[in-house]
Amino acid sequence: MKVAKSGRAYFLNELGSNLNQTFEFVATPRSVTTSNRQWFGRDELALLHVLILRSTYLDQVLPCSETKDAIALLKEAHHELAKKFAGQTIEGPMVAERVKGHTYVVTGARDLTRRTLIFIRRSGGAVRYNREWPGLQSQEVMRMLIHRLTSINREYGRQLFNLELYFIRSALFMYEVRAQRRKAERVNRERPSHDDQTRIKPWRIKVEAIETIERMKTGPDGHVIVKLF
Repeated sequence: MKVAKSGRAYFLNELGSNLNQTFEFVATPRSVTTSNRQWFGRDELALLHVLILRSTYLDQVLPCSETKDAIALLKEAHHELAKKFAGQTIEGPMVAERVKGHTYVVTGARDLTRRTLIFIRRSGGAVRYNREWPGLQSQEVMRMLIHRLTSINREYGRQLFNLELYFIRSALFMYEVRAQRRKAERVNRERPSHDDQTRIKPWRIKVEAIETIERMKTGPDGHVIVKLF
């Protein structure tokens, strides 16, 4: 992920290609108490809604306790953020699911700009697709949200979104724990299921990593490179 325009525009890395996708947020108002605040927060809420929809789909394809944990955490982040912005719930016309689990269109509330997020679609042991394509991982969108909310905290010199950041970081953490478990069992690419009851210690990332999870180095598969213990 690369950042432009001081936290407003992001270049998101695709998995399976050398390309990236661009997402630009509505401008941050000069003050969170101004009338412009009605527009601020809608993109962030919409992206959380996209992540919830996609994660729910992924958990239907291959159920996993870490995915369920991530969904619950993302819902908490959405709930807390919505409370700050007049109880907004971003559903319906703001987010359109074009291809279930893989393609979403986010419509800007202010200028009706449409931005499309295309997530990676590839077959594995749990599912076979007639058509595959490169695209984003959910983790890349989470990293963007973390950077965006952290930048706004810094801009205002306040801890406006610390709780939301905790929930999103924790969801990202659960995604990476899931990845390590599936790597260990060769699930996804080779096997259709894994043991979702036993949580063996070597598959766990140290919990201290939550605070810096978005800055940890990733490998060619897009997942965090960790030393298992």
